[in-house]
Amino acid sequence: MLAADLARWVGDFYDHRAAHADRLADGDVLMMQADGKGIALRPEHRAGTRTDAAHPGIEKMAEIVAVAAFTPAVREPADIAAPPARRTQHPGPVARDKWVSALITDDIPAVIGRAFDEADLRDPHHVHQRVFLVDGNKQQITAIAEHAKKRGL
Repeated sequence: MLAADLARWVGDFYDHRAAHADRLADGDVLMMQADGKGIALRPEHRAGTRTDAAHPGIEKMAEIVAVAAFTPAVREPADIAAPPARRTQHPGPVARDKWVSALITDDIPAVIGRAFDEADLRDPHHVHQRVFLVDGNKQQITAIAEHAKKRGL
């Protein structure tokens, strides 16, 4: 019951946060990311679902998207694959203003669209570079390309 009560205002929280977020600094990059995660359902919710033989016990896939801003950090390969002391001298970028959404009821293109919507709230005039991280899922890549084309990116 508590979760249901809290869920009612989550959307308002994110809408308010996005509307009052700091503007991106010159040179900042918007990072979007998507991934699927298999979830096990309680037995009473399994009726009508099928299990993928490659993922036994996983009854449903959740699509997870995230958006964050970061200021690029110039580094060399030796800085990245270096002992901890050197990594602190040349730190990598730090994600800021993270937003995450996970859905099991919407399809991949709809959830990818939510990531683009969040990025558009942060950068409505498309002046900042955007990157989208994905692991190679063809449905995700297709949805990303379609949303980017539709938005003129």
